[in-house]
Amino acid sequence: MFTVQDAIEHLLFVTDSVPSEAHLGRLRSCVSNAMRAIATAKSKWRYFQVRRSFDLEPAVTTTGTFDPSDLSLAVSDTLPSWAERANVVIAGQRGHFPVASVETTTSLKLSYGPKVTSPIVLATVRLYQAEYVLPADTVSVSAVYRTIAGVDNGYVRLLTPQEWHRYLLLAPNYSENTVVCTVAGSPRYLERLSFLVAGPVSAPGGRIEYLASRTLLPSQVVLDGFQTRCRQGTVTIAENAVTGSGTAFTPDMVGCVFRLGNENPPTGMAGSNPPISERIITSVTDSQHLSLDSPIAPSVGTSCYTISAPIDIAEYMVEAFTRYLEFQAWAILNPQRVRQAAELAHEALRRAKAADAAYPLPTTDERAVHPVVHVVHVGS
Repeated sequence: MFTVQDAIEHLLFVTDSVPSEAHLGRLRSCVSNAMRAIATAKSKWRYFQVRRSFDLEPAVTTTGTFDPSDLSLAVSDTLPSWAERANVVIAGQRGHFPVASVETTTSLKLSYGPKVTSPIVLATVRLYQAEYVLPADTVSVSAVYRTIAGVDNGYVRLLTPQEWHRYLLLAPNYSENTVVCTVAGSPRYLERLSFLVAGPVSAPGGRIEYLASRTLLPSQVVLDGFQTRCRQGTVTIAENAVTGSGTAFTPDMVGCVFRLGNENPPTGMAGSNPPISERIITSVTDSQHLSLDSPIAPSVGTSCYTISAPIDIAEYMVEAFTRYLEFQAWAILNPQRVRQAAELAHEALRRAKAADAAYPLPTTDERAVHPVVHVVHVGS
């Protein structure tokens, strides 16, 4: 698997330099910029198309009293954990009302409420989760459908964000099996997309499945295999359990590539000291214990290691990515070589795009897919 360590070692080789602390900082910046460049070099890489899903939380029914003077709602039961991301439906009142804040375990305030002048006392109230934050690497959604018990059993209406907010104002308050949704920037998380849904107000929640375009996240470039915490101390391994001595394992290493060496820390696959084994970290218990995705056999005595974040690109994209790395490096270190590096990068990108055109898309049940006519992107 291609990693940040491989990218930095490639740049060290091309620029004939040594990994000083300041120079590594410059090279990490090159890697981040190259990741952004390759991810946006094509409007939709087929390799970055993924099929994902999430479960809709069942709606909660209770009784409550609404006070229009301060838009407060007091309910008889404890609010669910997702109440701050909920919409409220009040019996006899048209519209679905977003929650503005949760005051206590049994009271909340609405962003807006029914157009009444006197309190609504002991009315039937339904709450359903209205926002589902998508993974941080999601940049657009191209198709959505809903299943219940694994069967296509619910109609999904897809609206623009403006149409969705209009629907909330005019939606009926009776129970129905309809889910109305849109995809937009999350109101709570910067530069994250969310599914904003209206309903179902009483029917089983089911599952939303969708096709998404993901991107590369430069945030993990800090785990580059060269930082002290990525290689300090030694390890012993029994099957997939790693025990460290003098190590500093941290939870953000989950999902990173663990490379096992001998008496010296391993390089990348193309380096002078390639790893004996390579695995993915699945969990970190504490600073001296972590688990791998598969066993390393036989058991390993005291050895050195490196930990580095993966760069999830297809094999046919590696050449283009390394050319973009070189372009970024020469822009900092030797501007006279930038034009030649740009030409090489563009040619490698052309070949990568051609190869990507043949990459298979995730399979879907075509009968259940309702395409999104508008594509929503995260703002830069």
